[in-house]
Amino acid sequence: HQPGANNTHIPKNDEADSDSMDDDHSINEKEERQQLQKMRRLQHAERIQKAQERFRSEAQKRLMRIMRESLTMIDAAADQIGKRFLSDAQPPTFLPHEETTQQNQPTILPTTLCRMKRPHTARLVLENNWDATDTNETKAVLYHSLDNSREYH
Repeated sequence: HQPGANNTHIPKNDEADSDSMDDDHSINEKEERQQLQKMRRLQHAERIQKAQERFRSEAQKRLMRIMRESLTMIDAAADQIGKRFLSDAQPPTFLPHEETTQQNQPTILPTTLCRMKRPHTARLVLENNWDATDTNETKAVLYHSLDNSREYH
């Protein structure tokens, strides 16, 4: 090298092509790695989404079962409170226009329509009845306060 001379290295054509190929190869490898990472992230996200959907579905099933059981328990509790209320209530005093004399007691069938003369004097409750043969039979029972005593028991 001579002083003051330009010290830049001019590559031969073979070296230039080789560097260009190395650069292309490293770019391709980098792109492939990025694509692979992107695919892995997508697969991971899909697995998480499927797991979340399964969790939501299972949670919804369990909550619905709990809610159905709770509603059944609330209905039974309301029936018990209503029966106790009616057993403690005094019978209604009917006004003259509410009283009717019944000369013939009609037969009440399951399809018979009835009208209450007063609210809060009766409650229709569906009860499970276990008979001697251990068969569960549901029956409708009408609880009322018409025959209660006027004295508190």
